[in-house]
Amino acid sequence: MPQHQPKDAGYACLAIHDFFDRYHLHSAAKELNNIIDAACSPHSWKVKAPAEKLFFIQQLGKLCKAALFIAGTQDKKHGAIAGKNPKEIASIYYLNTTINHETPIQLWQCFPRHLTLSQYYNPYKALKKFAAYFTRKEWHKNLNSLFFYAFHTETMDGEGAYRAAEILIIQKGLFQLLEACHLIAIRTCKNKK
Repeated sequence: MPQHQPKDAGYACLAIHDFFDRYHLHSAAKELNNIIDAACSPHSWKVKAPAEKLFFIQQLGKLCKAALFIAGTQDKKHGAIAGKNPKEIASIYYLNTTINHETPIQLWQCFPRHLTLSQYYNPYKALKKFAAYFTRKEWHKNLNSLFFYAFHTETMDGEGAYRAAEILIIQKGLFQLLEACHLIAIRTCKNKK
């Protein structure tokens, strides 16, 4: 991951938009799950194109930086927040979970499964929680470790590298990151290219 930080919310929004231009939420979640499974397996991961996995981890790192920047700003963030009014919540705008929802399967694949109801209404709360799990440097280390252990015969939980609880927190945090950023992309960033 590059060491520079996002300079403003526009850059962070662009990073989120770029990630979801490259990856559909369902395929990104599947890719992340495969990497975590491989990192926790004693067998080294044999894939034809490890560069694709490295690229995914790098893009996920950029998404992390954008989310950590947004979580650390004091700006009022209203664009992606669904209101408390039941009529507003029922609006198709806030229930929409895909940019191009062509089939019911795509709608279901993009429905958040790792966010609380409060985080679904306000995905910025999920980013705050994501930022509270680990520091920026720790997230950088965790992503590098995921990639390393996915292609190594050692496992993340072996030899005291990570405790099982830490791996679960990393997994939960990364899935919440994906889903919250996806909602932000749907609700605010889709027209900002």
